[in-house]
Amino acid sequence: MSAAAVCAYGVEDISGLREALSARDAEILDLQEQIRVRQASDQRDFLADNSDQLAGIISAKNEVIQALQQQLAESQGGEGVARALDRAAANVSELQRLDGVVRDLQRQLQSQGEELQRVFTERDAAQALAAEAEAAAAFADAAAVAPPAVVA
Repeated sequence: MSAAAVCAYGVEDISGLREALSARDAEILDLQEQIRVRQASDQRDFLADNSDQLAGIISAKNEVIQALQQQLAESQGGEGVARALDRAAANVSELQRLDGVVRDLQRQLQSQGEELQRVFTERDAAQALAAEAEAAAAFADAAAVAPPAVVA
């Protein structure tokens, strides 16, 4: 590309193009760092939020199972059967509540997965810009080394 073509892009000279590329490179590096920080933060937040909640749900379900096993052992007597049925009804309500919590967590997980996908898309766009800037820098270097073609 000739010097006239470089001027057509709005850059007066090669040094102006290099300055523009340097500014663009700095911007891309900043965006890449921001994406990296967000990804690390999102992963930490996701793990902290969901691991505690899921551990609580698992613990509660284990308690319900143990209570049911205890009720079954007690229900060997005639009066124990009525108590076991009452407790079982209460445990069914608790299981339904816990199932609602699990569904809420699944929706949160899906939402966070979509957010993570958006961040990955932004990262990919920043990487494409970086590749574009590198190609432009290589072009600028080549243009600085090679004299413009003279058309006779």
